[in-house]
Amino acid sequence: MVNLSDKHLQAIGEVAVRWAELEDNIKEIVWDLANIRHTSALAVTAHINESMLVNIANSLVDLLVTGPQKQLAQDIRDHLNYVINTLYPKRNAMVHSTFGISHIPGKTQILPIRARGKLKFGPREDFSADDIFTIAEEIYAANVKLYEYVSTLKRLIPTWHHIKRDYS
Repeated sequence: MVNLSDKHLQAIGEVAVRWAELEDNIKEIVWDLANIRHTSALAVTAHINESMLVNIANSLVDLLVTGPQKQLAQDIRDHLNYVINTLYPKRNAMVHSTFGISHIPGKTQILPIRARGKLKFGPREDFSADDIFTIAEEIYAANVKLYEYVSTLKRLIPTWHHIKRDYS
């Protein structure tokens, strides 16, 4: 049995919580651009995995964030792609891996496992709790930036005539 230190457990927990916050902001982009009310939106996005959610957000951004906001659209898409291509694998390694004993003091060994119809293992890596906290900090920083995009969209969408808002 692997006995992870309290600091390792705290770091892994922070990765999970920071990711959940970030995922909520990706959902906000989808909900706002697709004009879905919050309660209904939860039902729509609750069962969508992160990759698909980012694809949907990117498609909506590409379709609706146009004209003078073309650079904003590109910035949002670039950031969403960074999140899914760079941070998502790091998050998955921390949340879905098998943990083992490292021969390096203060570290635990992680064996990443990917399963998409076929199991893919490895390579094993040694992580200190501080290494894992660094991943949590990367996710947090990405979420701060994503929240800025969400806030910008919330401010701009009511001014866009090509997105009709009908809540009657």
